[in-house]
Amino acid sequence: MPICEPTLSATCARWSTFWRDAVGHEVDIVRRHGGSLDAWECKSGGTYVAEWAKGLDYWRGHAGAGQTRRGIIYGGDTSFVRSGIRVLAWREAGKAAI
Repeated sequence: MPICEPTLSATCARWSTFWRDAVGHEVDIVRRHGGSLDAWECKSGGTYVAEWAKGLDYWRGHAGAGQTRRGIIYGGDTSFVRSGIRVLAWREAGKAAI
């Protein structure tokens, strides 16, 4: 996950982990931030694919909508919000420390 290393290094004081359940649903980074949990996926693709959000949506269903903020860091050049998920271009990965 080299695309996420700068973010993790910059925020190493915060608790971070990878999450996967017994069935194989997973989220690349789960980080406690204040009273909520941030869930992030890291993708190397340069074009956003809606399927990337599946793990984040599953996570949100279990963590509770008010308990988590979701994001995707991807290999593209444009940052935006899609269906309530913050999508960050890799060059803006430092902004993942919401």
